[in-house]
Parts: sequence; C-alpha cells; structure tokens
Amino acid sequence: MKNRKRATSFSLVMPLLFGASISVADIAIVVNPKVNLIHVNAKQVSKVYLGKSNRIDGVFVDPIDQHEGEIIRDKFYSSVINKTGSQLNSYWSKLIFTGKGMPPDRAANDDEVLDIVSDEPSRIGYIDVESVDDRVKVILVIESLAPLL
Repeated sequence: MKNRKRATSFSLVMPLLFGASISVADIAIVVNPKVNLIHVNAKQVSKVYLGKSNRIDGVFVDPIDQHEGEIIRDKFYSSVINKTGSQLNSYWSKLIFTGKGMPPDRAANDDEVLDIVSDEPSRIGYIDVESVDDRVKVILVIESLAPLL
C-alpha cells in the first residue's frame, strides 16, 4: 500500500517539476434519459467504442465520438480505452481495411454530443461532467487525471 501511495504521489508531482500542470476532469458517459441503463462499467464502454459490441446489458447503443484534438477525447481514450490517438487511428485503419468495422460518428464538442444523445435514444456519448444537463442521463463517471503540457 505504501508503494502505491508513493507511486501515485510521484505521478502527481513529476509533471509539476517539469513545468506542466495537472488537470482533473471527470468524464461523464451519457445516454438518452429514456434508455433503460442505470449503470455501466468502463469495460462495457470500451467494447462499444472499439466496435466489439453494440449492446450493454442487452440494450442497443450507438456511440458518438468527439473530433480528434479535443482534450476530452484524449482523456476519454487514455482513461477508458487505454490507447493514444495514434494507436486508435491504427486500430481503426486495420478494421476499415479488412471490412470488419467503422469508427463511431463524431461530434464537434460536448454541446453537439448532448444534442445528438438527447435526440437519438440509441446514442451513447462522453462529455466533461461540467457539461451535463437534464437532456441526458449519466450512467458512468470516470475520473481522468492528465497532465496539461
């Protein structure tokens, strides 16, 4: 336990020593309020966003992504999918080339995700927890700790 605390403290301090700041932003996984999902886990969300599944607990979901370069997108993929942008591009390139899948549609920002998810009951998306409003239902919150360089 001491080593884990020490490692966590070290990972929080290192970016500060090198002039970076730490950004803690919770990511909300959201669905339409009419969807019969209450809580999901990160593994289920990962499978949906990697095209390995289109159902969570028997409910059909269609993921909406955010555009490359959006900070929330980078945090989502590093926290939930454990892939960098280049790893993700490589992953989808292989699936597209072999005809085994297509990446999720993309929204420009949190507001567009909110609009799409509230209008289309099968959609699932991710947004900054600060952007959540009553048009969507939060089914998972993921703490994202990422250095801003």
